[in-house]
Amino acid sequence: MDCVLEAQFEDTYLMSMRRKVKQRGKLDFAIRGNGALVIGSRLCVPANEELKRQILEEAHSSACAMHPVSIVSDRDPRFTSRFWWRLMKELGVKLNLSTAFHSQTNGQYERTIQTLEDMFRKLLGPEIVQVTVDKVNIIQAKLKAAQDRQKGYADVRRKDLEFEIGDQVFLKLSPWKGVVCFGK
Repeated sequence: MDCVLEAQFEDTYLMSMRRKVKQRGKLDFAIRGNGALVIGSRLCVPANEELKRQILEEAHSSACAMHPVSIVSDRDPRFTSRFWWRLMKELGVKLNLSTAFHSQTNGQYERTIQTLEDMFRKLLGPEIVQVTVDKVNIIQAKLKAAQDRQKGYADVRRKDLEFEIGDQVFLKLSPWKGVVCFGK
């Protein structure tokens, strides 16, 4: 926290935001009691790659790094059992059960994913996003080639069915709609 606060005073953009907050009370930003510049409830991290790397390292190396604060789940019996509730209580995790009629709960989950995607995009830069998109395109092209190869293999070995008058065959009637009368 202290290194972020020090780095805020070295960042020209954050210093200009700090001045604007003091002059005319810029609504998006605020200055906390300890002098930290925040947006809403989030600490402003300067555009310093080394500092960002340190923050990510610290966040992901701690023992509690991958433990969520809350989990949104459907009402699957596995998640409503007493064992699960006790486990969530012991871990200090809040369990939110969603329903089909309460889209706000489900939207919470989607919003969290979107926020994480935005954060990673800013931290990792557009290069890694482009590399990932390129790899996805290659995978899709290879899947299409494999499907075409399988289709060609099946088409070569396909035989047209030929029937003679008097052959008994089964008819599939399921796509027909309405009443079908035979013998009229």
